Amino acid sequence: MKSRRSIWNYIQRPKIQNAFNKYAFFYFTFTLLLYGAITALMYYNMMQILILDGTTSAEATDQLARTIFVSMGSCWAYMFLSTLGLVFMFIRETHKVAGPLVPIKRHIQNLTQGNFASRVSIRPSDTIHDVAEELNRLATNLENWKRSVMQAQQADLQAVEPAAAVQGQKAS
Repeated sequence: MKSRRSIWNYIQRPKIQNAFNKYAFFYFTFTLLLYGAITALMYYNMMQILILDGTTSAEATDQLARTIFVSMGSCWAYMFLSTLGLVFMFIRETHKVAGPLVPIKRHIQNLTQGNFASRVSIRPSDTIHDVAEELNRLATNLENWKRSVMQAQQADLQAVEPAAAVQGQKAS
């Protein structure tokens, strides 16, 4: 049984991924506050320099505004790109754990219902690929065990049938 992985698995079982995405949100908030503080300090220091120099010309003020705008823009662009990268990294890495949980859960449900021919197939790059392999090995062992029990029962029935037939003939 080939498992199908899609965005639906993320929507169905988001608990693990949301736990990691919560950290990304806190990182974004912290970065936002940090860059806001840096921008305010830059503006304050530039204004202090202008006041101490006694420069009040429009050209100096325009230069200050351009410098602050460029500095703020580069800080905000870096913050946005790094946060976006971090969120994508969290989603990708947590999907390696949370994504296979849905087919593994289905496989375990099949095993508990007695369907020992069920197998789970996940990508080798997933974090819990070894768990899926062990579950498949368990299913194979259970299937072999069930087959041997069924064969033993059939052998017992075949041994009992001739004895019952002999007893039936003696009774008549």
